[in-house]
Amino acid sequence: MNIFDEINQLDMGDKIETYVFVFGFIFMVFASLGWVLELLFRRFVSAKKWVNPGFLKGPCLPIYGIGVLTLSIYILALLPVEKYFPNKILFDIVVIGGIGVLMTLIELIGGLIFIKKMNIRLWDYSNQWGNYKGVICPLFSLIWMAAGAIFYYFLFDNIVLLVTDFVRLDWFVLAIFLMGIYYGIFAVDFASSLQLGNKLKKAAKENKIIIKWENFKEAIQTDLKESHIKASFISPFKSPKSLYEHLVNFIKRDKETEASNKEVATKEEIDNSKEE
Repeated sequence: MNIFDEINQLDMGDKIETYVFVFGFIFMVFASLGWVLELLFRRFVSAKKWVNPGFLKGPCLPIYGIGVLTLSIYILALLPVEKYFPNKILFDIVVIGGIGVLMTLIELIGGLIFIKKMNIRLWDYSNQWGNYKGVICPLFSLIWMAAGAIFYYFLFDNIVLLVTDFVRLDWFVLAIFLMGIYYGIFAVDFASSLQLGNKLKKAAKENKIIIKWENFKEAIQTDLKESHIKASFISPFKSPKSLYEHLVNFIKRDKETEASNKEVATKEEIDNSKEE
């Protein structure tokens, strides 16, 4: 019997309370680990420098916490029906395929909420084949599926063990207290970031654009560097200049880049037609 079976045997009140603590613990751990992964990815793969990833200032990427929490619930819900499948392979295919679908849906819903409600694009797959509104694409759905297979075969059992150790800790009350501190800081961080997002939303609507969050963040750092001002890692949007001033420079550079790309494309078309 695993820890979740034991929790299900509790009275309804205790069961709900325990699940709230357990789910809060899973979100906290994996939202933080996701932030570390994204930080290292930007440092060594994409941006080649230290960039604070995500919408929040602190070490937390909610989409990872929500993702792992959703996948854990999904797998736990499927395990009781495994016996009805003709073989283990078919069951695993259903589990892993479902993980790919769930993570794609989480990405789609999260991406569209920010685009529609905030005029902010947190990530951009516009250059990927088969993308939908730049927020999902077949390539990353396959990547999520591959990550889901790793999660299912190598991480899920460890998560159950981690939760078991957490619930049975002698210092469980202290652990809950520390979680309270974490979520208190998270709430303040979220409110602050949302306030910033609303300012950008207003500016974006005035200029009739969708702001690419990460690109704008890097643009501010570039502006500060050119002004010989050290950028803040924790608060990458902090600047002696106004956000609107940075946004004007960002839009100007974006238009210049777009015009330059069109000019290059036109030149290539002319060269190709001459060769033919």
